Parts: sequence; C-alpha cells; structure tokens
Amino acid sequence: MLLNPQTGIYEQDGFKFQRIVVYDGPQRITYSPPTGWHYSGDDNQLKLWPPQTAEAEALITRWKMAEVPPFDDEGIKRLTDEVVASVPQGARQVKVISQVKDPVIIEHKSTFLCVVEYEKSGALWGRSVLFLNRSETEQLQFQLTSKRVDFEKLEKAFEASHFSWQNL
Repeated sequence: MLLNPQTGIYEQDGFKFQRIVVYDGPQRITYSPPTGWHYSGDDNQLKLWPPQTAEAEALITRWKMAEVPPFDDEGIKRLTDEVVASVPQGARQVKVISQVKDPVIIEHKSTFLCVVEYEKSGALWGRSVLFLNRSETEQLQFQLTSKRVDFEKLEKAFEASHFSWQNL
C-alpha cells in the first residue's frame, strides 16, 4: 500500500465529496479525511492537519515488519510503551489516559487505541495512536497530536473519519 495521495471526487445524493485515493498495487483504496483538513503524503505516511488549529497534526503511517504484534495483553503493553516513548523529547508528566481494544473496526479489521497526555513547553498535549494490523507483516498507525484544549474535538473528527476507509 502506498500512501502517496491523489484527490478523488465522489457524488452521493447529489452532493460532491472529496476523498483521498491511494493504491496497493492495482487495488484502489479510498479515505475521506475530516471536512476541511489539509493533507500531503509520500509512500509510507499521510500527514493531515486541521484548519485554523495551530500545533495539531495527524499522521497515518504504514509500517512493514517481520511480524505485527497481536492485540493480546503482551502486544497491548508493547504498543502502549511505544506510544509513551513517542512523545517529544523533554515532555514531562506523561500519563496513559486510556487503552481500548476495538474502539472502531475498520474494514473488518481489529484495532487498538492508546491515548496519552503530557506537558511540554508549559502546555498540556494529547496524543492518540490507533493501531490496525492490515496483514501479518503490515501495520497502520493513525496518530493525532494536539494541544489538550483542542484534542477532544479533533480526536472525535479524526476517529469518525476512520469509518470512511474502503478497500483497506
């Protein structure tokens, strides 16, 4: 799967909607980001950012690995540790806020969501990472990072957009 996005338009009930089109070989995969969000990408990462919200971004990253961790107790601990380790250098008071298995099912695939909070440069930040094992050797990570004041609203919009994936 290549996350290098192209813009596609589809029509439903007389309304036109914009969506992102990426390819996995000849297979066409589509995704509709939250309304108004901007995006760019390359083969392994799609970057999105909301309008009129400074210091917020979402990343959809494709990881190839020898074996993806299952969403069992050991795998969840490993993924949670990975999220905690991903906060910016110098962050303080890192707290795991929640860990949820299958908050959304995307294209019949199980997911795991980890949400952390931390303090950096005098501000509170939130980060959510949703993991989806696309195959035995490929994982997608859907990460949102923003200041805590904007986090809940942005996270709801980003999570809702996950239901739009087709042919994943």
